[in-house]
Amino acid sequence: PEWAVWAYRGDGLAALFYVENWQLAAVQADYYAADESLASPFQHFWSLSVQGQVFLIWPLIFGLAWLICRKMGWRPVRVLAVLFGLLFAGSLAYSVYITKADQQHAYFDTGARLWEFAFGSLLALAIPFVRSPKWTRVTLGWVGLAGMILCGIVLDVQGVFPGWIVLWPLGSAAAIMIAGSSGSALGVDRFLSWSPV
Repeated sequence: PEWAVWAYRGDGLAALFYVENWQLAAVQADYYAADESLASPFQHFWSLSVQGQVFLIWPLIFGLAWLICRKMGWRPVRVLAVLFGLLFAGSLAYSVYITKADQQHAYFDTGARLWEFAFGSLLALAIPFVRSPKWTRVTLGWVGLAGMILCGIVLDVQGVFPGWIVLWPLGSAAAIMIAGSSGSALGVDRFLSWSPV
């Protein structure tokens, strides 16, 4: 309908410029509202907006790391680990606080989500140094998959995200990634690479 074109034009522009998450936070949108008839058709672009913002922030972090390494002569992996570790800790603390104070706002808040991306960056920095026996990788992979499945069944996403509870799915995904290619017929990697899955 014609009214929708005017009603959602701001959301469309916000999605186009990767700030839809802030648009939804500003209007206190309820992502889990039972009545979705008034939900913006652009609402689901919130996560792409957060990712787009991260794609602007991460090069700045890498640039800062490069400057520090150049000036101090330090190793890049360590500098990046410290920078992402600080971002992880600060953003997680903020996420826990803002989720308790205003969960609807926190859900769309970039600052409350940065720690999730920092976690992935720390994992990417750590994985090349992880050495574990085959049985550990097999076990870790299955524990990670079980954690992911249980997360979808057990967690009340509507009431607790994006606070500390996000460590559960992140930790589960990390376990699967650390398990990697187990080299075992019993590994979760064999199951996940099976065509029907």
